[in-house]
Amino acid sequence: MGMRHQVFLIARLRSSDGTSAYRCVAAYHHQWCYAELAPLHMSRFLDLLSVEENAAVVREELLAMDGKYGHPSTDPTFPSCPCPYSLFLLGTAWRIGREADGELSFNQDSPLESGFLDARMGCWDGDNDDGLSFIDITDLSHPKYCFMLHGVSQPVSAYRYLGSYRRFLESRSKSYMCYCVALKY
Repeated sequence: MGMRHQVFLIARLRSSDGTSAYRCVAAYHHQWCYAELAPLHMSRFLDLLSVEENAAVVREELLAMDGKYGHPSTDPTFPSCPCPYSLFLLGTAWRIGREADGELSFNQDSPLESGFLDARMGCWDGDNDDGLSFIDITDLSHPKYCFMLHGVSQPVSAYRYLGSYRRFLESRSKSYMCYCVALKY
């Protein structure tokens, strides 16, 4: 039960044979993430990544993986959580936020680690009835992101993702456009 959404951090890395390919370096599941929440959490993560100290640790995690592993499906040594600090930032962004009055808010009642997923899993392998978020952190100074919706075979922007919730947001007297504008990345 819920509006399940998964988010995947990906980066282009060299494998042990010298070829370059995208790898999932962290994956997270959120049980109740839909409408404006996915872009809001995305924005929080990108804010955390823009902090130089965070970016430095993430950069080191990616460098430590570069050239070390083969393909995740064929290399048994590929870890389920190759970038633990990156996963911590991802979970923090997707689970903890600030209310308008500055108080901390927790988006779920379960512990942070309950949303950790195996980075080797396929993107549609988990329980999902909302969609997916992908964040490309190959270039930490210019991360890229997109969303995927069920039944749509191409990645979509935050604008299009929110557009799929337009009637729902407007029924709550919220303009989906304000969320598109607020997502500054």
